[in-house]
Amino acid sequence: MASPAATVVSEAGLRPEWALQVACARTHMDPSNAHRIGALLQQGLDWDEVWRLALRHRTMPLLYRHLKADHSAAVPAETMERLRSAVQSNTVRNYRLAGQLLQAMRSLGAHGVSAVAYRGPVLAEMAYGSLAMRQFDDLDILVRKREVPQAMEALAAMGYQVDLPGNVPQSAYSRTRHHYALSRGPGQPLLELHWAIAPGYFHFPLSMDVWDRVQSSGLAGSEVLSLSAEDLLLALCVHNSTHGWGRLAWICDVAELIRALPDLDWERAMAQAQRLGGGRMVRLGLALARDVIGATLPQQVQPAVQEDAMLPELVQQVLANLTREVDLSTEASERYRLFGFHLRVQDSTRGRLRHFLRMLWVPSEEDWESLALPAALYPLYYVVRPFRLLGKHVLRGQKRGTSRQPARIRR
Repeated sequence: MASPAATVVSEAGLRPEWALQVACARTHMDPSNAHRIGALLQQGLDWDEVWRLALRHRTMPLLYRHLKADHSAAVPAETMERLRSAVQSNTVRNYRLAGQLLQAMRSLGAHGVSAVAYRGPVLAEMAYGSLAMRQFDDLDILVRKREVPQAMEALAAMGYQVDLPGNVPQSAYSRTRHHYALSRGPGQPLLELHWAIAPGYFHFPLSMDVWDRVQSSGLAGSEVLSLSAEDLLLALCVHNSTHGWGRLAWICDVAELIRALPDLDWERAMAQAQRLGGGRMVRLGLALARDVIGATLPQQVQPAVQEDAMLPELVQQVLANLTREVDLSTEASERYRLFGFHLRVQDSTRGRLRHFLRMLWVPSEEDWESLALPAALYPLYYVVRPFRLLGKHVLRGQKRGTSRQPARIRR
């Protein structure tokens, strides 16, 4: 019988270069996907395209691992060397980032800040069993919102700085955003200091009892505090939903977490997700792990996933998003493109309405860039934003209509 992953890929008519990424996106290889990899390698793959997809979807370590283990003779030597060099560089970088994370966590602790590390290198060790097997771009640390000022001081002492527009008061930024992006200079990796796990327009509250469930996790031979397995699953699914599940590696994260943590308390995880308004986001994450990667879902969650009638269409929407051509659109236009998806992953009509209203009124980076108001007049952004959005999309509609008119004339 075909694996779930093979079924989805076949039905979507995906290119073999993409199918290869899916078949390799796992730490443990099963016979079905091993056979599929062998068959795909006989199809005359475009290896430059394989490389581009692996870069985009952050699947390079897993791709190299499985090609090297059983199929290296079928892969061009220059491609294998290119992959080997990239994976080696990623491993070195990951260990360096893990060291920076440990330093930051110690500094925060010394300043009396309760800090939790999640995603990034912690997820690599927890779900993949190795820092080398996952690609990540930055570091994520979660603190209580009231401790953000002390945390910023601790990180500033390490050379981290946050780059905010001069006309945006820090208090206004923290009220409508969920993290600060800090770095030690241009081109340096980002450290994201979170006080919530999703942007304000998702209105996803961070349950205060999350701090009662934090646990110690291994990291590069040391220990750090991290989220419990149940809270980490929820955080991953919410984060990935905000980005439309636009990377294959994010689906793989959920599949690997399911595999690595068989004792996860599924009843508590699903109840917590539903209580906080993230039930559908978690169910979608589980459905994607099952249908794209081929993960086996625990019996306890199968009825909830099966009974959500919207999931099949959402899975197909995510798959279409994954396989579309790389879009260099701005953050604002990307957010607009995902707006319908964001509404549909909300659990309730109330959640969708709240999401819509926040998107309509809460100022964005594009608002700040389009109109440089002095800090004292920052509240005017709430008035200006609806009119800017109206003007922007009315003009877009007019341009679209104008561009279609010649085609009608030619007919």
